[in-house]
Amino acid sequence: METAFTIQQIAELTGLSIDTLRYYERIGLIEPVHRASSGHRRYRQEDLDWIGLLINLRETGMPLAQMIHFAQLHHQGPVTATERLLLLEHHQHTLEQQMQKLEQHAIALQQKIVRKKASLAQRGIASHASGQSEAEVESIEREAYGTRTHEEKRSVFMQKNDGHVALVTGASSGIGEATAWSLAAHGIRVAVAARRTDRLEALVERIEQAGGEAIALSVDVTDEQQVQMMVHRLQEQWGRLDILVNSAGLMLLGPIAGADTEEWRRMISTNVLGLLYATHAVLPMMQAQGSGHIVNISSLAGRIARAGSGVYNATKWGVGAFSEALRQECARDHIRVTVIEPGIVETDLASHITNIAARENALRRRQNIDPLQSEDIANAIVYAVTQPLHVNVNEILLVPTEQES
Repeated sequence: METAFTIQQIAELTGLSIDTLRYYERIGLIEPVHRASSGHRRYRQEDLDWIGLLINLRETGMPLAQMIHFAQLHHQGPVTATERLLLLEHHQHTLEQQMQKLEQHAIALQQKIVRKKASLAQRGIASHASGQSEAEVESIEREAYGTRTHEEKRSVFMQKNDGHVALVTGASSGIGEATAWSLAAHGIRVAVAARRTDRLEALVERIEQAGGEAIALSVDVTDEQQVQMMVHRLQEQWGRLDILVNSAGLMLLGPIAGADTEEWRRMISTNVLGLLYATHAVLPMMQAQGSGHIVNISSLAGRIARAGSGVYNATKWGVGAFSEALRQECARDHIRVTVIEPGIVETDLASHITNIAARENALRRRQNIDPLQSEDIANAIVYAVTQPLHVNVNEILLVPTEQES
């Protein structure tokens, strides 16, 4: 007799999250299952065995595309013990090929160290004992000649981040645009998303002319279905996502009394719900990968409340609270979460404020100091996402030197 399980029970039995199970169903790793009138999903014992095999394959580091190929074979009929052995042998062959590539890479690194030693010797720097690591040689070189040039740094990052993919919302201007450009300059493929398609296409063209890779995705983040389609298209294009930067936002300041409450809804829809929708849409992909980094743009207004910005404060405090809860939930999935909290930045946010007094006050505060530039925020984001994988930069609060409050 076939045993009926709820998806919650399946998650408990397999150790996978519910979102991951649903994601596996969508991409074909698990066949669509029958639903009883009670809402139970029906799995047979061999289905549970198959999920167990998928977990084992994932833990060996098998690429997702190869797992999907195996799933297609499995769905043609039950996989016998012999067939499973053949599949695993094929995967073993793939691992051996990867090992050969690693060995070749190690040889190349050793040759690089030899060349660096020769270069140092030519410059009059004392020779080094054999067996020193590349890091030790580079450390000595930095001490002797300072840090690398911008182009040398860019070359190194290009190698480190080759194949990585980022999605940046609110990328048509300001912080989002600067962040997309900076990530692309560091060798990361970038999907730029916003409503103003013409500006996105211009940004993509600039990135491509500079040697980067980018695509434009037209989206209104307040529309959950559009957000899901955005992520689906990105997945079809590149098959993975390593970094999500939630940069879309509105700042419509003004007193609470007599406010146009439609502006409240617009801020909450963009600053909070848009961020939630994008995060929710990418999580299954990151969980299936076993890695990812979500960067949420908050504000100093998420720490300090001011008269005249109460609802904006509320949205940014919400971003901070959500981000910390998300970080705790995703820690075991190796998904990092960072909150960026800028002070006054030279962007066009203030120009959208409809309350005349509030707009003039915001512009006056910015004119009286040397404000942050969008590139400053982009640099902070690049710093956070390029840390070693065991390091999670929880928060970065940065303000202009002259900003008092």
